[in-house]
Amino acid sequence: MGTYIRPNSLRGALDALDTGRLTILAGGTDFYPARVGRTIEEDVLDISAIPELQGIEETDNHFRIGAGVTWTEIIHATLPASFHGLQLTGREVGGRQIQNAGTICGNICNASPAADGVPALLTLDAEIEITSAGADRRLPLADFIVGNRSVALSPNELVTGLRMPKPASRSSSTFIKLGARRYLVISIAMVAVVLEATDNGMVACARVAVGACSEVARRLPHLEAALAGLPISAELAKSALPEHLESLEPIDDVRGSAAYRRDAALTCVRRALAELGTNLDSGAGSPRAKSQTRVERSQGIESDADTFSIVVNGKPAKVSSPRITRLADVLRDELLLTGTKIGCNAGDCGACTVLLDGQQMCACLVPVGQVNGRQVTTVEGLSTDGCLTRLQSAFNSEGATQCGICTPGMLMAATELLRNKNGELATEDEVSDALGGVLCRCTGYRNIVSAVLTASNSSISIESTRPESGTAVGARLDRIDAPAKLEGTALYGADVGPADSLWLRVVRSPHAHANFTLGDFEDVLDRHSGLARVLTWADVPGNNGFGIYPHIKDQAVLANGRVRYRGDAVVALVGSRSAVESVRDDELPITWEPLDVVASLDEAMKSGAPRIHDDCNDNILTRGHLQKGDATAGLETAYVQAESRWDTTFVEHAYIEPEAGFAQRIGDRIEIHVSTQSPYMDRDEVAQVMGFEPHRIRIVPTACGGGFGGKLDVSVQPILALAAWHLERPVRCIYTRPESMAASTKRHPSRITARAGADRDGKLTAFQFTGDFDTGAYASWGPTVADRVPVHASGPYAVKTVKAQTRAIHTNRPPSGAFRGFGVPQAALAHEGLMDDLADKLGVDRLEFRLRNAIRAGDETPTSQKLTHSAGLAQCLEALQVQWKEWRDESEAFNRANVVTRRGVGIGCMWYGIGNTSMSNPSTMEVGIDPEGRLTLYNGAQEIGQGTTTIMVQICADALGVSTDLFRHVMGDTDLTLDAGKSSASRQALVSGNAARLAGEDLRMQILRLSNAGASSRITIEGGRLLVTDGDATRHVELAELPLVDGGDVLRGRGTFDPPSTPLDENGQGEPYATYGFAAQIAEVEVDTELGTVHPLRIAAAHDVGKAINPTQVEGQIHGGIAQGLGLALMEEYIPGRTENLHDYLIPTIGDVPDIECFIIEDEEPLGPYGAKGIGEPALIPTAPAILSAIHHATGVKIRRLPATPDRVRAAILEQSEQAQKEG
Repeated sequence: MGTYIRPNSLRGALDALDTGRLTILAGGTDFYPARVGRTIEEDVLDISAIPELQGIEETDNHFRIGAGVTWTEIIHATLPASFHGLQLTGREVGGRQIQNAGTICGNICNASPAADGVPALLTLDAEIEITSAGADRRLPLADFIVGNRSVALSPNELVTGLRMPKPASRSSSTFIKLGARRYLVISIAMVAVVLEATDNGMVACARVAVGACSEVARRLPHLEAALAGLPISAELAKSALPEHLESLEPIDDVRGSAAYRRDAALTCVRRALAELGTNLDSGAGSPRAKSQTRVERSQGIESDADTFSIVVNGKPAKVSSPRITRLADVLRDELLLTGTKIGCNAGDCGACTVLLDGQQMCACLVPVGQVNGRQVTTVEGLSTDGCLTRLQSAFNSEGATQCGICTPGMLMAATELLRNKNGELATEDEVSDALGGVLCRCTGYRNIVSAVLTASNSSISIESTRPESGTAVGARLDRIDAPAKLEGTALYGADVGPADSLWLRVVRSPHAHANFTLGDFEDVLDRHSGLARVLTWADVPGNNGFGIYPHIKDQAVLANGRVRYRGDAVVALVGSRSAVESVRDDELPITWEPLDVVASLDEAMKSGAPRIHDDCNDNILTRGHLQKGDATAGLETAYVQAESRWDTTFVEHAYIEPEAGFAQRIGDRIEIHVSTQSPYMDRDEVAQVMGFEPHRIRIVPTACGGGFGGKLDVSVQPILALAAWHLERPVRCIYTRPESMAASTKRHPSRITARAGADRDGKLTAFQFTGDFDTGAYASWGPTVADRVPVHASGPYAVKTVKAQTRAIHTNRPPSGAFRGFGVPQAALAHEGLMDDLADKLGVDRLEFRLRNAIRAGDETPTSQKLTHSAGLAQCLEALQVQWKEWRDESEAFNRANVVTRRGVGIGCMWYGIGNTSMSNPSTMEVGIDPEGRLTLYNGAQEIGQGTTTIMVQICADALGVSTDLFRHVMGDTDLTLDAGKSSASRQALVSGNAARLAGEDLRMQILRLSNAGASSRITIEGGRLLVTDGDATRHVELAELPLVDGGDVLRGRGTFDPPSTPLDENGQGEPYATYGFAAQIAEVEVDTELGTVHPLRIAAAHDVGKAINPTQVEGQIHGGIAQGLGLALMEEYIPGRTENLHDYLIPTIGDVPDIECFIIEDEEPLGPYGAKGIGEPALIPTAPAILSAIHHATGVKIRRLPATPDRVRAAILEQSEQAQKEG
């Protein structure tokens, strides 16, 4: 690392700048995100301790804001009304953590086209104060920022502050920021306006600036001139004309098109003028003090030569790391406080949130040198004496933690809020603002909001559910794994590893398609003393290929001469962490020969297109086919028909925990600790890569910070095994966020055409479906998608004739894998869109049309499988009828009173086959009791946040007839548990739940036989004694007197369950699944027709789950699925090389998910454990169709390309308007 200097005076800083080129660091919010995954080698000048850079001062003619003033200080400062727009800007900067750390001048010096602070400061006529050792100067802000990421600052100069003249007359200001989500927004366009008024209510002066629409934010002088002298009223908006924005130079990028930006900027300008024209004093400031200065926290010039300590959770801790080290790394690696999680290392996710002197901060953005003498609180410091705090208890009782990776960050952010409220009730808006900087991918946020509101209300009692023996199923039992997640002691893939571990970094292809050759790596090893080895394909002892299917191992652990997508693994560097992170990819002896790239489905299917794989001549990996009856004839005889096309893009899993783990060699075996969804599949994949028998590989799953299908494919497992085996040392690997997003699988992009018909009575007659799915460079789960989609393509309806065809097609894009639904969410867009169209053509209510066609028990599916029970779609629809009518009536009343803002209510339905398609997918579970009477459930069903740990205990406890409190739990370890199959396809509740039930029943029968008791006997455990009560008689069994049968147990029950299914024939006919889940959801949205923004207002979801083993867990899955479905519908779009972080790739924040009302329908499945089916995938599938249906109801436009981003919705509205004008 380079030199770190933190002076406490301006003179000290300027002297340091004179000695050589230094990188300036203040809040760290731009510095650290630019250095993810690499060693900080430059010399750094930390200016955060300089008093001259602090404070906000008022003089007779101007205001001065110090360069070190944070956005939070701006927000809470007492400033005049002309600064109101700047304060509004501060509230839109990142989340609360970024506002607490980021400085206003850092935002300017960053010089991003989307820098939030620039437009408002331009309207304040801000000047930049610049100082060097030899001179001072001031420069207008417009002259300071000279281009994209470019400012007029010499290496020896320092920005010391901002100077703004006082307004000459009464004034006010505002700021509007347009983005695709509520929090953590990089703007599409933003507008700041200041109006100064004459005494008679005319515009004395107007200053208008637009940002994110040019390389540099710009004032609009022609508009300003046009406004001068006009009466101040809402009519000012009409003065803004398109020609006033001609100087803007917007670009097309991932956030919006240039045309949309220009259009949106004009709308925002007009709205800002209307707002100020209506109430010029709306932004009036508070009475002001003459100056405000932040308390200085440090003295002297600090450097890495000094020793220092920090106070963590009330205790002093000595720190030996270099001061430029991220606080998160010091907490985790040096102090071993791993409750602070790292999800991005860029301040984008908030998982690393801690309190610093009571303020929430992203620990990944704070140099530990800034913490000297300050108080740090982590999640480990919340609970006292082993007891959860009220906030933690509320999270527990409300089901606010699932996978748990975001939980520490959420708790710390909420703790700041509750402490600031000091006993007052928090509002939902306050909770959202406080927690807006922490992302969650599992919960859907609603239970988190409920937990914080509950914690803030001392009149609410927080109690845990403790069901009696035999009543666990159906109870809202608190999660068994929650306390460890709430206390920060749960260990995830990045939290574990021996102290002497080596570090591994994969070097990945920068090309989407290329040949390459490897040179001699000896020079690299010589130059980097900590580098132990460079692994290549030649080091793989077994098969250098992995994949989901036994006959398709097409993805190399390390590529051999050819790469097929940007992100393919080429070599692996092993050594000390600092060594592997300091090696630049461009210094490695890799010679590249780029090849033609197949970048789309169309390119893949062109005649003569390059072959992605030599054995795949036409780039078609596989095809799916289903035919029942003559769909063409069924369409020809239909009274009405509907037809359309849908296009979807890559969707990133965006689990907050990147892939991570460690491996070690133990004798002739390899042990791998890893975050995974499928321990036994991992074991078998690693074994064939290493050329070992499977028993020589042990997989020990860590806590898993989200999976959603993305952690079914192996990631770090094979390469860690390879490194640990060759180097005979433990080896760790943690993907960076960009690496995780570049390398991992995605949801399949799709291109779907579908056609459906109905008769005069509104009954479906036929359905045709054709779907192409981009499976990317490698097969992954492509065959599963191609097979599953045809079964589900026509939706949960009784259709007489169906024809569905699919293709999984290779391209040079990231591999597409499993993602919560295996292609069914894409197919649902089509069948639900057509259901709306047919209903509208027939003049039938959309819900009624679905109810009329809902598949019911006794009906046949498109595969000719007769449903004999548990087909609850009709019940789901009936449960929503009241809300459907009320919401539709209310939205139509709203629309009668509003023109620009429109509301609509839409509906979506789904069905989903539980488990694998037409193949065996068994699960085996065991439960044992040891001589001391301790019960252990040996559960191979991997917990990924869905609640498997808890519901398996509930099921097993009721089957055995004892309390859930008696159970210990072993999860996933392939040496200690049997194969329970993958946590995928919503199979665990049905399949592993049955195995857990059978295991409990088996142990119960053993106990009853041992005690010669009847089937209805009651079993209790007192220490090492079993008490079996049969009627009036109680029999005793001394467990210590029984022989050990397996490990430390004296009795062990086992259960195996494999759901019945049959293979599909050449026409896709058969029984692919034992049972199906069903659901209907309705969504109300508000559409801004001028901007194209869509805001979901409320959602109601009815899901047939058979039986809710734990209603809280079911509701949590529904909430989380809806949040992901909302993202699919409105904002999520992965673009290789462009959206490989969590600020360019958008997932919903806490402010984007509306109120959700859940209706749990229990149409019990006789085959399931106590009637249960599954909920994981079904929760997501109907959400996007319901939202698109609602957009159509609100605006009349049909969105057929996802996501429905503001620019696409606006373009569709404009196209519809133009078409109407032509026809009119």
